[in-house]
Amino acid sequence: MPENNSGPGKIFVMGDVHGAHKAMVQCLDRSEFDYQNDGLIFLGDVADGWSEVPECIEEFRKIRLRVILKGNHDVWFEKFLRYGEEPEHWLVQGGMITVRAYRDKPHLLMSHLTFMESALPYYLDPDNRLFVHAGFNPDKPVDQTDNPAEDYFWTREVYKRSFVAPVMPELYQEIYIGHTPTRNLSAIPLKNNNVWLMDQGAAWDGRLSMLNVRTKEFFQSDPVKVLYPDEPGRAGLLGLSF
Repeated sequence: MPENNSGPGKIFVMGDVHGAHKAMVQCLDRSEFDYQNDGLIFLGDVADGWSEVPECIEEFRKIRLRVILKGNHDVWFEKFLRYGEEPEHWLVQGGMITVRAYRDKPHLLMSHLTFMESALPYYLDPDNRLFVHAGFNPDKPVDQTDNPAEDYFWTREVYKRSFVAPVMPELYQEIYIGHTPTRNLSAIPLKNNNVWLMDQGAAWDGRLSMLNVRTKEFFQSDPVKVLYPDEPGRAGLLGLSF
C-alpha cells in the first residue's frame, strides 16, 4: 500500500468498524477522502456488530491505496466465509448479525473471502509507524512474536503498557491499535506515549474514528447507535467480550 507515504496523498487510519457502513462513509466524507490518491490503513474487525458488513467490504474495495489488517472478529468471519462455520461462541459475539447480513447476498461470499484472506496481521510503514489490531508481545519486536493469533488479534499488553511508558520506541515511532474500546476513557482517538488507541466503541454506543497519521487531524461519525436506531449493535449481545 501507501506507495504515496511520502507523496502528496494523505494517509489515514481507521479501525473496528464492525459493520457500521453508515459511520464509515461519514468518516470518509468528513475527511474529504480521495479514493484514488489517499491511503487508508484499516486496523481490523470489519464484522460483527451492525448489519452492513458486506457494504463495508465493498466500500474498502473502492479504495485504491489500502492496507487491510485482520482482527479477532475477522478470524471468525473468515472461517464462516470459507467453511460456513457458525460456532456458538462467534454467534453470540456478533456473528449472527454478520450471518444475517449475507443471507440475501450469497454472490458476495467468494469475493469477500478473497478480500479477507489478503488481510495482514500487522503493517509497518516506511516511517516506522506500526499498525496492528490488538497488539503484540511488547518485550519483542512485532515480527518475533510467539503466538500471532493471540498477540496480533487478542492481546491487550501494548494497550496496558502504553499508559506507563512508550512501547519499543527504539523500533517504532508510533503504534496504532484498535480492539480495546476507549469510550469510558476518551471519546476521541487517545495517544498514550507513542501508542494511538483508535477504537472509540463504534460497535457499542460510541463513534467511529479516522485519523490522519501525519497531521493527527481526526474525523468521527455520529454516535453509531443513532445511525442504526433499530439495531442493538454489540450492546444488545449476551456473553460479551470484545
